[in-house]
Amino acid sequence: MTPIQDLENWMGKLPEEVRQSSGLQSILLPASHQSAAFKFDYKASTKRFSWIPRIRHNFEADNLCQELNLSQQLRAGIRHFEFQLAKVASDSSLYVCHQLPCIPAMDAIREIVSYLDHHKGELVVLRLEADAQLPSIEL
Repeated sequence: MTPIQDLENWMGKLPEEVRQSSGLQSILLPASHQSAAFKFDYKASTKRFSWIPRIRHNFEADNLCQELNLSQQLRAGIRHFEFQLAKVASDSSLYVCHQLPCIPAMDAIREIVSYLDHHKGELVVLRLEADAQLPSIEL
């Protein structure tokens, strides 16, 4: 099989016999761990985590898992995303988190849906789970 060069549309370019006969269970989907942990939303957590600015550089070095944002990950071929969710109590917003709120969950979903709207042959799997360390962030 010839390697696929267009990672933005790799699923749509799979050979027809693979797409028809194999099913999704036989396709290895590239995934990212803590997919939204490319930045932290400090505004959503400044009261509870007021100590973070003093150690921000070290904290980010230890806890940011991704260098690419969600759109960049999608363009690089990632099709399986892991999101840990927690509610920010100040406004009841649901956030994708990793130690701290990263991005609003609806922003993440909108970004993925927008990508899929423009890449009709692609499919994305989301693994959603509650952030065990931040079941509800009290601000």
